[in-house]
Amino acid sequence: MKRLSLILVALFNCSVQAQDTETTVLGLVLPEGDAQVASNQLASLISYWPSSQTGVSIKMATVGIPLQFVIPVTGDAQADMDLAMATVGPIRDQYGADIVLFFGGFLTVEDPETGEQINVCGRANQENWLGFGAPKWDPNGAGLDLNGSEDGFVAIISTDIACGFSFTVTPIHEYGHLHGAGHFDPDAIGYYLNDDSRAYHVDTGFVAFKTIMAEGGLSGTQTFVFSTYTGFYNNMRALVRTAQSVANYRVPQCGLAAPINVQGVLTNACTEFQHSTHIVFWDDSCPAATAYYQIWASQPLGAPYTFKGSVPIDIVGVSVVGASAWVKVKACDFDTCSPLSSSKYLAAYLCFPQS
Repeated sequence: MKRLSLILVALFNCSVQAQDTETTVLGLVLPEGDAQVASNQLASLISYWPSSQTGVSIKMATVGIPLQFVIPVTGDAQADMDLAMATVGPIRDQYGADIVLFFGGFLTVEDPETGEQINVCGRANQENWLGFGAPKWDPNGAGLDLNGSEDGFVAIISTDIACGFSFTVTPIHEYGHLHGAGHFDPDAIGYYLNDDSRAYHVDTGFVAFKTIMAEGGLSGTQTFVFSTYTGFYNNMRALVRTAQSVANYRVPQCGLAAPINVQGVLTNACTEFQHSTHIVFWDDSCPAATAYYQIWASQPLGAPYTFKGSVPIDIVGVSVVGASAWVKVKACDFDTCSPLSSSKYLAAYLCFPQS
């Protein structure tokens, strides 16, 4: 009897985490932003965030290149961020994004001392935890401070070459601000979440280095860790305190639904191993409610659908052996799964002759 199989091929290194320990981050590229640079910057954020040791991981709302978000932009970081915040609500709800990171082009802010516009590489507002006189920490009965969920969920980051020196550090730097972490600035006691929510910087003339949250103009080697020094320099304490609250900023506003528009493309008609390979992808009307997807196949065509495996994202590679297969998808949370998608993709087996 001819061997029939449909094999899932991982396209990305991803894992599925429990929802209460994940912060969903949505990346949106503004008209002047560079999508590829933005994608690399998001990758750097995911790479360096584990150094926070908060136990809360990052889940990207979309995979690969961030989505385009078209609004009129001025290049003024605060003005563009304010407008983006005012209009991003529907797409934020769709993806259940706790944090939204906007990626713009060349950005400026007004220098408070001179009134002139100066170049910046990023900006993040967290008025609940940052600022003299801010309420700082006001948890609910569950121990979560969600007061910043509607006004401290967004940052804007430059993708312009003028900030090329800080492409890797800016995303996690601004992300740290959204969690109450602060600069080195010795005059900022009382401004950040805790009095010790400050970066560390040292320059002895022989040794000079700074932690992630230190201001860009400070001397020394840039390290990709958060300060953990007792006394006045312990940003990690702020992150551990706030990360669980940020992860609960947004809950899904829609329900689990069967995937739609299941499609695919042939990538290799017949490999040397007698496999036909395809990439299958689909849409999800409520990605915020979905933790992972199940792949089901009817092989040979017309046979009952059988479970082939799970993937954490809305795209998968499949390798067909022996006969063509119809591919359908289910969306799942941690308790149940949707019905099979009504749409399906024909993963054709093209290694002839077939018998």
